[in-house]
Amino acid sequence: MKYMLRNIESHAIHIVDHDMVKVNQMALRPAERERFHTYRFPVQPYPIEYEYIQYGEYDDSILDEITIDHYSPYYKIERDGVLLAEVFQRNHNYELKANEIIKSINTNQNNNSASLMTDNNFTTSWENNGNSAEITMELNREYVFHSIEIFPVTKDYQTFPKFELYASSDGKSWQPINYTHSGGGNSLSFQSVNCSWLKIQTESSLPGIYDMLFYGN
Repeated sequence: MKYMLRNIESHAIHIVDHDMVKVNQMALRPAERERFHTYRFPVQPYPIEYEYIQYGEYDDSILDEITIDHYSPYYKIERDGVLLAEVFQRNHNYELKANEIIKSINTNQNNNSASLMTDNNFTTSWENNGNSAEITMELNREYVFHSIEIFPVTKDYQTFPKFELYASSDGKSWQPINYTHSGGGNSLSFQSVNCSWLKIQTESSLPGIYDMLFYGN
């Protein structure tokens, strides 16, 4: 299937057979239903400009739209008033790249490659050698954050790793950050925090981190 967005070739999104496109069975004629499976694609483990979300395992009622942190609805695929899938476009509001705001980073595991999780390169990663880790970051000034995206190295994108977050103004006294994770992406959201230092504690089950993005000013 091929969907043209706004009839502009540069905005085309191609969805082909090997992408295993899934649709809501109840939106199809009975004879067609067995040709399709239904489930929702997970969000990508790294930031991309367009995110394709598949709806499934629903009845024939009109479905509620989902939300993804840092993405806005861009295009919908519907049939007879039933929402089958959506395309989301990434927005970059309040986005701060790690390599532009972090002065130094240190960790108690594989410290020589710690900078790889803040280099804005999602083809490289820091790995924790199968151990829990503590990551300490000094920022180049004081910031006000309300969200952090952490892009983990993991094959199971349905289960997001657990982290502990801490903020500090001097790198000595630390205050825990109570965050929420929506389950639809890599974003950890919390009430606005002023800090010039950040600390992240990871589980041993986390293989590593590709990179991080911060949201605030």
